Amino acid sequence: MKEMRFVSKVLSVFLLVLFVTFIGVKVKGYTLVPYTDTNGNFLTYIRSTTNVMIPDSYEQQDTYLRGIWVTPKDGSNIGNIKTTNGRTKEQAIKDYKAEVIQIFDVMEYYNLNALIFHIRVDNDAIYYSDMNPWSDWFTTYGVDPGWDPLEFVIDECHKRGYEFHAWMNPYRIKAASNYTIGELSDMIRRACPKNIGANVEYLLGEPDGGAILNPGIPEVRKFIVDTCMEVIEKYDVDAIHFDDYFYSDLGANGALSGSNSILKEADQVTYEKYKGSKYNLNSATDKANWRREQVDTFIHDLSIAMRAYNESHNRHVQLGISPSGVWKSGDGKVTYNENGDAITNGSTTTTTFEHYGVYLFSDTLKWINEEWIDYIMPQMYWGFTHPSAGFADLCDWWSKVVKYKNVLLYSGMGIYMAETPGSNYSWGKDYEEAYNQILYVTKLKTVSGTVFYNYGYLKKAYLGDNSSLFGRGMKLVKEKEFTIPAILPEIKSMDPVKLNDVTSLEVINNGSDNTITFDKVDGAKQYIIYRDSKPMEFKASQVVKIIGPNDVNGKISYVDKNAGDEKYVYGVRVLSRTNTLSDGVDFGMLSFKVTFKDESGNTLSTTNVSYGNKAVEPIPPTKAGATFVGWSMDISSVKEDMIVTPKYTDSTFKVDFYDMNNQLIKSENVEYKGSATAPDPTKEGYTFISWDKPFNNVIYDLKVYGNYKVNIYKVKFIDWDNKVISEVDCEYNAKPQVPENPSRTGYDFIGWDKQIDSIKGDTTFTATYKAKVLIVTLINDLDDSIIGAIEVPYGTDAVLPEAPKIKGYEFSSWRGSYTNVISDRNVRAIYNIGVYQVIFKDWDGTILSTQEIIYEDVVSEVKIPERIGYIFDGWDTDYSDVCSDLVVTATYKPITFTVKFYGPDNELIHEETVEYGSNCDYEANINNYTFKSWDKDLTNITSDLEVHGTFEIIPVENGCKKITAADIISIFSLCLLFGLIRKKKFQ
Repeated sequence: MKEMRFVSKVLSVFLLVLFVTFIGVKVKGYTLVPYTDTNGNFLTYIRSTTNVMIPDSYEQQDTYLRGIWVTPKDGSNIGNIKTTNGRTKEQAIKDYKAEVIQIFDVMEYYNLNALIFHIRVDNDAIYYSDMNPWSDWFTTYGVDPGWDPLEFVIDECHKRGYEFHAWMNPYRIKAASNYTIGELSDMIRRACPKNIGANVEYLLGEPDGGAILNPGIPEVRKFIVDTCMEVIEKYDVDAIHFDDYFYSDLGANGALSGSNSILKEADQVTYEKYKGSKYNLNSATDKANWRREQVDTFIHDLSIAMRAYNESHNRHVQLGISPSGVWKSGDGKVTYNENGDAITNGSTTTTTFEHYGVYLFSDTLKWINEEWIDYIMPQMYWGFTHPSAGFADLCDWWSKVVKYKNVLLYSGMGIYMAETPGSNYSWGKDYEEAYNQILYVTKLKTVSGTVFYNYGYLKKAYLGDNSSLFGRGMKLVKEKEFTIPAILPEIKSMDPVKLNDVTSLEVINNGSDNTITFDKVDGAKQYIIYRDSKPMEFKASQVVKIIGPNDVNGKISYVDKNAGDEKYVYGVRVLSRTNTLSDGVDFGMLSFKVTFKDESGNTLSTTNVSYGNKAVEPIPPTKAGATFVGWSMDISSVKEDMIVTPKYTDSTFKVDFYDMNNQLIKSENVEYKGSATAPDPTKEGYTFISWDKPFNNVIYDLKVYGNYKVNIYKVKFIDWDNKVISEVDCEYNAKPQVPENPSRTGYDFIGWDKQIDSIKGDTTFTATYKAKVLIVTLINDLDDSIIGAIEVPYGTDAVLPEAPKIKGYEFSSWRGSYTNVISDRNVRAIYNIGVYQVIFKDWDGTILSTQEIIYEDVVSEVKIPERIGYIFDGWDTDYSDVCSDLVVTATYKPITFTVKFYGPDNELIHEETVEYGSNCDYEANINNYTFKSWDKDLTNITSDLEVHGTFEIIPVENGCKKITAADIISIFSLCLLFGLIRKKKFQ
């Protein structure tokens, strides 16, 4: 029986697999079928017998980000403006612009909608920055090119309705080099002293000569936050984007054990300084946790700064991260707590390169759970058949992680993996790999986009490479998946901003083309144009074009080419800065209300009429003495709500004349088949062309609109020397195309001589300048600290101050050119270490020692000579920190002795301290005795003495003691005391 149950179970599983394999599982508009490789083998998930299931057809997503990474590090992406190969600077800029335009041509061809453009590659800038040097990837390192590429790229990007993501590497300085970090720091300091990398203490070196900014130092984190905020404040970017450069391999490749662990790496001093009591200095695991905490702190600080700025400035700049594909390898299971936080030990991958640890130390899962970021774009570059990091396994895990969080998930696709046939598993064998990866994510509703790395491969395919694996693959994507434009997904982390729908919709057929116009909507990011031959449902499949917010005189227009005679229904929805769609307005199938009334205002009938159709009219009422001639308005093609009245041979008709702004100029009543008289149509800035309809033989109430041509004026821009910079034509009341800022040697361009806003006639603008003020930075050569900065007018000499005094050093000279200053520069204060003379003297001026001391050297001990009768008491001057010439004199204190004097009864009567070799003179005065002499010599005393005196007793006369003066005084005192007591008693 047991064996039978087992056989039955196996059979059931087999039948289920057979069903799924050959029939599939129907889901919405597609069927899930097992994925098979080029050999027809079924693919299972890693460490599983479950088949990888994939849709059998592509389903257009309602919203989807389709992006491309563009970096100057890959020469096939975009070049630079260096004047090489004989190019002039002007030609180099022209070539660069042409390359940028081609990027957008490629994006339009593949129906992409987001550009991720590298603007900070190696702690530098491809934009104007006060904090970072100009990038060597764009121009000469640290040299202002005189042209801002970023502003140009962003403008062209937004003009086409694409998002612009500013791609920045936060910490990287060099990926590899032949320089020391000291030399790298010097390079940065010369190019941009304000950059934090100018201080070598903030740098960490890599084994191959690369370097990063030290993520563990608070000042570094603040600098990068400030760098990002500088970009946001200066440029209209849609996102700040980081890829996987945080910590790097500093020599131990992230190892937590063994003889070469991360405890041996260069940031150990930083760890010791900033770890606090939370972490163990000698624990590599603790250090790894500490490193992750430093990166966490940076991302959190930046998130707070960006969201505060967005709120206060009505901006909606996103923060996006594109880490390496694997957070951690684990069992792939994901559970959730009450906050929707993902709890997991990692994806089912088995690769050991995990950005949680080796060696990036970035906890992206935490950033998602905390919702510090707006989107995550893991670099899931591996193919379906990769044995340790298969695309399906990885994508499923990320999809689960973001399930309950307000963080968008985009799939980073490594299209470059298809470059070499036979390599990289399914990428090198199956040209359908890119198509299949996009197809696969359509079943994962939390995946909101695909981004290709990198642009160079799409460019090759666009230019006709249809034989390579990636060329054939992108052709398939273009023809079967990205066939129409896609709407950007709504930013989940931001409060949605829903804009009003467009108004004044109109479509005009110009032969084979339809021109659609409508009024602009303030705050619009894009306009989504829909088209169909059946009623509008605003489905993704009905999208025909997405256009940017560029308007002309408040009007947005789109030309639907080759529309032919097809009677399309069009729709328009407005996309806000949070990628939130408006409700949408369609035209061509709109329904309007037509109300028929008699001349007294009584309703005859009411009907709803579809856009452009004829209204069904009631039987007109008769009128005595008059004949019905028609209705007051043309009801043959209804395009608005109408109130219509019958007209008779005795009726009058109202003719209203409007100007180009739909302002009523004149209203006139005319008889049936009569003619109206047109008003003067003259309007400032416009040339009248004609009225849009005849107003003779009037048989309807008419609204007559003037057709005008806006006047074109000549606008000239001239330089300070009257040389013409450019001449352009400009429409009335419009802003002219302004040339690039001119340059003048020794001066800074400050603008034009008058406000450039609305042109109302032929106008000349003159460039204005102010004398260039250059900065001479004074640097202490001893420690590279900045002493100060001097503003110097162009071409003049800097007046240098007195160099600061530095203990132990003598100023030598200023090194560097500071005459005829024509560029910012550094001048260094050179110091020589101090050399001083220290003279040791005895008490009597005798020189004991003369020493020459270099600052911070130790002074040699000096032998102290003997001085009879004295003890050495030290030196009169401190010489422990010699920073000047010194004369140091020995000091002494005398040796002393005690002399004790004893009286006639051998009692101590006096004690005295005397110096060595001095005399002592004491005459004893003892009652009833006469002092005669002492028993020892009291001159030239050289030891302690006990001296006994010789005394004679004073004799007593007649048996009585002789009364002395002292006795009389004592008796007197007793009598006085007795008298006082007596007086007190008898009072």
